Amino acid sequence: MHARRLAAVGFTALLAACASAPTRFHTLDPVASASPPAGRLSAVPVRLDSVTVPPELDRPQIVRRAGPGRLDMADDDRWAGALDELARGALAADLAQRLPPGATVRQDDPAPPRSLHKLDVVIERFEGTMAGPVTLVARWTLLGEGAEQALARHEEHIEVPASGDIDGTVTAMSAALGILADRIAAQVR
Repeated sequence: MHARRLAAVGFTALLAACASAPTRFHTLDPVASASPPAGRLSAVPVRLDSVTVPPELDRPQIVRRAGPGRLDMADDDRWAGALDELARGALAADLAQRLPPGATVRQDDPAPPRSLHKLDVVIERFEGTMAGPVTLVARWTLLGEGAEQALARHEEHIEVPASGDIDGTVTAMSAALGILADRIAAQVR
């Protein structure tokens, strides 16, 4: 009987030791602009219509580059929503901070009675590394009314230093979106 009790206690201790760490959920936050918003209102408001992320990043786990041709997925650290939607929300808020009031329209707002420019962002790379820095490579296109005419097209390459942990990676990813918003705002004013 003593051996059974000892085995049961040992088995319970083993199960407790094998329990995984709790899952942590992360989001991307807007980042305050280093400069005040532009003083004059753009003649045509801008709406961020879409942000597209690569399929290898479009998953619940936070993905970091572990080396050439190798990605690491953090099983215990996940996005609180779809990465493309988190990025779109943070970038839209960043743009609203950087442009004068009325110069941006949220995606769920009704279109204004006057014309509207649409902004589409395609993210080609958006991850940190195990050693730290976050890289954001994105193409953005500003479309005129009717989405037939591209008013501006740019490719941006942004690198932000980060600590090697997941929290540092996520914070640097938010900062990279803030820098992207700075660059877009400078062109659409």
